[in-house]
This record gives sequence, C-alpha cells and structure tokens, in this order.
Amino acid sequence: MNYVRLKDLLVTVGLLNEHSATSESQERILMYDMWRTLFGEERQEVAVEDVYVLLLVILRMPDHKRIGVSPNEGDKVHEVDGVFEPGFLN
Repeated sequence: MNYVRLKDLLVTVGLLNEHSATSESQERILMYDMWRTLFGEERQEVAVEDVYVLLLVILRMPDHKRIGVSPNEGDKVHEVDGVFEPGFLN
C-alpha cells in the first residue's frame, strides 16, 4: 500500500478528512508519522497487514485470535473513573 492509498484508507474509515490530509495540519503530520512507523519511507510502501494491526490498536479493538490471547471475562470491560472502556486488555 503506497502513501496515497494509506491516506485514502484513513479518510474512508473516518480517521482523517480530505482537507486535513492535503494541508499542513496536525492530522497530516500524524499520518506521516504513521507512514514512517510502518517503514513506508524506507520501502516506499507498507504492508496491508501492518496497517490493519495499527488501526486495531488505534481503535482499541484487538483481534484476540491474531495476537494469541484468549480474553478472560474480566478483561472485556475495564473501568476508569467510573467509565467503562470495552475491549481493554491488561
């Protein structure tokens, strides 16, 4: 996946809007940091699987089968200051 396709994917899933992706914005800087973190700058592309895992982490929705963890009932919901956060893993 090249940089333009990554941008299009982030716009499609609602993590970025088209204007922010093309202007000098904090969101575009974060997108570029994501690109560099996935070694896109070195390879001129990123693996779709790596983007998938990163998006799962950002959205806090781990795929338990992929990471090899079987969540316990207590791990499915985590309480912070009286607010329940689903999908939290310790």
